[in-house]
Amino acid sequence: MPAPMSRRTLRLIVFAAVLILGITAGVAQRRVQTQGRAGFVSEWTGLLARPFLVSGQAVASRGRSFASIFRTNSSLKRQNSALASQNERLRRRVHQMTEAEAEAKRLRDLLSLSEKLTVETVTARVLVRPATPWVQTCTIGAGSSDGVKVGSAVVGGRGLVGMVFTMQPRTSQVLLIRDATSSVASLVQRTRAPGICSGDGGEMLRMMYIPLASDVRKGDSVLSSGDGGVFPKGIVVGTVESVTAQKHEHFKTALIRPAVEPRSLEEVLVVVERP
Repeated sequence: MPAPMSRRTLRLIVFAAVLILGITAGVAQRRVQTQGRAGFVSEWTGLLARPFLVSGQAVASRGRSFASIFRTNSSLKRQNSALASQNERLRRRVHQMTEAEAEAKRLRDLLSLSEKLTVETVTARVLVRPATPWVQTCTIGAGSSDGVKVGSAVVGGRGLVGMVFTMQPRTSQVLLIRDATSSVASLVQRTRAPGICSGDGGEMLRMMYIPLASDVRKGDSVLSSGDGGVFPKGIVVGTVESVTAQKHEHFKTALIRPAVEPRSLEEVLVVVERP
């Protein structure tokens, strides 16, 4: 338990308190004399209100910062929206340029092929492509008014497509070489071995009546021979996938993958003059 305060100590504390109050009173009276009562009251009021003023300024500053952040965020959202729209326009432009470049290349290939052919041709767009591998016809945008005839050969940039079997003034229907009723006089480019390519009703061709002694290998290119006067000579028909020869037979048979995929055709050449 703490010792009781002595009288001497108590007297010193009281004396100090009285001294401080006296000094404070003297300063207050002097302020009143020099500044007036209103100035004194104003100063002390300011001292008492200062904590509240500081807090208010802090709140106002935070409010201004929040408003600035909100304006910046709104501006960024508008900029992002504008950039997204610009990006979409650029994407469409790139897509259009890519399509235009691809079309230009296809047309250049057709032009180069037409210059190599010794017969007159017209260019036509493919209007209707086969929807499945089992549909063996397509429709093109050239007809009798363009000089097309029944039996006109149709050639793509990569090779032989087929032959016109019906036509109208502005359109024609083409029988693909993959059709089972189609036949193309052909030869193996490397060894000049002859044969007849016919469709198997699906995606492949069969080159039949190849002489048994002929050298035919997987990977050999097969061209149209020009025999029969229907298809021009030297048009790519396809590539040898496999070769078979049964015992006691006089010929080989080769499975041929066509050079042209009809479902991806967009433009073709139509021969309007018999080779």
